[in-house]
This record gives sequence, C-alpha cells and structure tokens, in this order.
Amino acid sequence: MLPEAGACASVAGMPAANGYVKPAIAANEIESAQSRAKINSNNFFHFKNKTMTCKQILLAVFSATILFAACGKTDDSSDQVTVETSDFSVTINENPIAGQVLGTVQGTTSQGSVTFSLNTQNPTGAFTIDTTTGVLKVANASLFDFETHPTLTGVVKVSNGGVSKNANVTVALNNVNEAAAIQSRLNNGETPIQIYNSNPALLDSLYGKTYQGGLIFYLNTGTGSGMVAAPSNQGTLNWGCEGSNISGTSTALGSGKNNTLLIVSSCFPSGIAARACDNLVLGGYSDWYLPSKDELNLMHQKLYLKGHGNFQLARYWSSSQYNAQFAWCQLFNLNLNQLYYDKDLIAYPVRAARTF
Repeated sequence: MLPEAGACASVAGMPAANGYVKPAIAANEIESAQSRAKINSNNFFHFKNKTMTCKQILLAVFSATILFAACGKTDDSSDQVTVETSDFSVTINENPIAGQVLGTVQGTTSQGSVTFSLNTQNPTGAFTIDTTTGVLKVANASLFDFETHPTLTGVVKVSNGGVSKNANVTVALNNVNEAAAIQSRLNNGETPIQIYNSNPALLDSLYGKTYQGGLIFYLNTGTGSGMVAAPSNQGTLNWGCEGSNISGTSTALGSGKNNTLLIVSSCFPSGIAARACDNLVLGGYSDWYLPSKDELNLMHQKLYLKGHGNFQLARYWSSSQYNAQFAWCQLFNLNLNQLYYDKDLIAYPVRAARTF
C-alpha cells in the first residue's frame, strides 16, 4: 500500500504541514514553480492542467526506479561456464615402452578447472590419461604394433561440472626394423627382461639376438633368467661312454648344466660332446654346457625354425641320457623329431648353451 501525504512529502524531501505539501525549494524558485504547479489541501499536485495525487506520484517514482534498476543490471552471460579443447594427434615409432608420454590433450575453461577422462579408445586399453593435466601415456605397449594396429584412436572428454567437450585422439605408428632396434637396446645395456617388460609383444623378437656370448632362445618372463646358444657348432662328436650308465641326468628345461657336470665327472674321454661344451670359452664366458633334451628342443623352435644360428640339417646331441647305451638327440629339420641313438655309433653336431 502506498503511503499518504506525510510519507510522500518525506520521500520527496518536503515536510508536510497543515495538510499541504511544501516543496523543498528556494524562495526565489517559488513563483516560477507556482506558475507551473499548485498544491492544495487535498494532497493534489497540479501540473499544467494535469492533476496527480501523491499516491500517483509515488507510483510513478517507484516504477521509474524499477525501470532504472532493470536497465542498469549487467548482463550475466559472462558468468556461464564454457569449456574449450582441440583434437590431439601424434606419430611415433611402433613398440614404445609402457608409460611413455604421447603428449598432452589441451583443455581450458572460463571458470575453475577442467578434468580429463577417456570416453573410448581403440584398441581398448591402449591409453591412460592424467585426469588433472591431460597427459596421455602408453598403457598397454603390446598394442602399439604397426602390423596389428597402424593407427590407434580414442575420445577424451574435457569437463567442468556439467559442461564438457570431446577431443579426438589419433596416434599413428611408424613401421620400424624391430630386430635392429632390439639388438641396439641389448648392446646399449638393457637386459632381455627389461625389454620384455617394456613391451611383452617383443618376446618373439628377442629370440636370435646376440646377448652375453650367444643367441637368446629362452627367457623366463617371471625371473628374467634365460638361455643363449653358441652362435656356431662346437664340432661333430660322439656322446661317449656307451655301455656306462650316467646316473641322474634329466630331460627337463634347466637341467643341462648339471647333466654336463655329471657326464664329464663320469666319462673321461676328451673328445666327447659334453666335454667340448664344458671346456668352451666364448664371448668372455666359460660356463657353457651341453643342453638337455628340452633345452635342445627350444633351440630348434626359437632359433632354427626362425632362421637363426646356422644350424645344420642334422641330428644334434643333448646331455640327456636315455639309458646306458643311448642318449637323446634332435633332428634339426622342419619337424620336432627327437630320438635316442647309440652314444658312440655315430658322431653328431654339438651346440653349447649357457644360462644368463
């Protein structure tokens, strides 16, 4: 409800007296004002033949104030949150290491800060992203193989609260000579297990590489130990001691060293297969041995069948005795042909191994 005359006068800065409203103006302005307006005892203003009550004046002033406030109100569109980003692309060599930084997905916002998340990725599990910085890294290095996935893609969501934008991610791979790259890494001091841990897909590429005096044909991916074969034959020799039982030899992987020690301590001829390996000094190493049946089989699979090692198309002796007359050997051809033969009937090629 609008105030009466007294309140009206108060608002206008003019005290009320005897029911009339006296404008707060100087004396020399009264005559001029009176020529334009007259105020009577009924709280009316007379403006050039127009009569307004005090309530009407207050209503007009109130409306003008609201209009002024509305016109003076600032545009709050600048308070709206916006997010900006851009697509990310990079080209790298295949076979990176796990955790390798690919780059940073950019993201900005008009207020506060943004977060980053991977919406999709192809193949799944290839990438990981820092939710705060947008740094994109290799997650599963084995997926970064040119022959399988020459291009990897993903979508990163850049968000600030409920506002977000997407950035497309594209990682193109260069095809590299893996064999040369892995050999270079071994030459520069990396171990086979370090290379494997950097990218498990490189396991097959490790076979046939030169390491610690020989060619890698076995890697225990749990312990990091492994085996190498001498790069050439140690001669064509008899197994030795036919008719004598060498007790305790085994066919198992990892038994070749002990088999060899059992043979040379019980069978004394100098020109036998086990002694040739036991006496070998090659590449600065003197701990060579005649491989067991299962070790020889791995040489066949990981070296011969992959074109490494310059093996002859022939039977090779193992250190695993079958019985007092026979010992196990393996035919190096396209078949996994393991047989036992007379220890001294025929001389066969010998290839030493050692453990790293």
